[in-house]
Amino acid sequence: MRKLHSGFASVLFVLLGMGFCTCLSAQESPRTAKPEEPEIIPGEACPSSFDRLISSLESKESMVRVATAECLGALGDKRAVEPLVRARFAEEFPRYVQVYENALRAINDPHTADLLLAALKSPKTRRAAAWSLGRLQISSGVDPLLRLLDSNDIEDRRIAADSLGPMKDSRAVGPLCAALNGQDEVVRRYAADALGQVGDARAVDSLIAALLDSDDGVRWNAANSLGNLRDDRAVGPLARALGDDDENVQKAAADALGKIGDSRAAEALAAAAESGTRSVQWHSAAALAKIGGRQAEQTLTSGLKEGKLTVVAAAYPFFIRKGNSASIPVIVQALDEHGDWEMARGLMYCGNSRLEDAARDWAKRNKIEDIEPPEGPLLTWGSDK
Repeated sequence: MRKLHSGFASVLFVLLGMGFCTCLSAQESPRTAKPEEPEIIPGEACPSSFDRLISSLESKESMVRVATAECLGALGDKRAVEPLVRARFAEEFPRYVQVYENALRAINDPHTADLLLAALKSPKTRRAAAWSLGRLQISSGVDPLLRLLDSNDIEDRRIAADSLGPMKDSRAVGPLCAALNGQDEVVRRYAADALGQVGDARAVDSLIAALLDSDDGVRWNAANSLGNLRDDRAVGPLARALGDDDENVQKAAADALGKIGDSRAAEALAAAAESGTRSVQWHSAAALAKIGGRQAEQTLTSGLKEGKLTVVAAAYPFFIRKGNSASIPVIVQALDEHGDWEMARGLMYCGNSRLEDAARDWAKRNKIEDIEPPEGPLLTWGSDK
């Protein structure tokens, strides 16, 4: 989700018309306050301003609601917990829900758990409550969600499987693995995804078996989760999944193999990079660039010589590290035809002036004003020489 505000100052700007800033002014300049006004304790909103903040959670303007929730989170007043939970359930735009959850997380009051657990009992608020319990990682919600996962109601099982992943609680591993054998493909999809989020290696065998599920969504999520777990037991099964009937499963398998980084996958990835669909070629080449080794170098170098721009764009980190000046025109062409923001950023800060100029031209054509340097170590031109 795109950041909604640039900070607390932006929130105060939105709330300027509500009188809240007047209260803050009084906190900062107590000498200007009238004698009959009550003392204002630093760090707390005056009562009238706090009440106006709470009422603005029901504003018809979504930006006012969002700014108010951010402000309440920053204030940390526990009186805001119940109104924020109500606002979370009433919010008509799902993309704003996380703002209320962030505010509740910042306030960090046990009453949040009580309210969400109570809401879990009602069919009207069950799904929303389960999602928030999961994303807020409220541990007291694990057992109730596990009971829902074992419910006779299919919708309850779906809700539980979808919400247990963000909990990242190992108590859910066994029940989620069992859910992979259920009849409902939606529950199996959610369970396969959740196991990757929990991150427990005990799920590897069950997820490997799920690569053969009859539903392509289950196979896709299983491949993604195996990549997140980064367990080398999955290398062989994921390499075979590169031949799956579904393109999305093939791409997920390639991505997962790239994350695991085991050279045993290089041969299968090389075959996919040469004969797969354009999208599969991209994902396979990107995985080879991460794995490295003789097979990866041979395949990617051949792709460069043959002018396979999809392969070159996907594997641009490999070519930057190699630092071969003869590759520069092809890299620039690959950026122009198949590149993205991430590739442009890598080229811009790699230390090669020609690639930096090409990246700036690409950003200008795509109306991107500024590309910040990546966090962590930079890709450096010729670092493998």
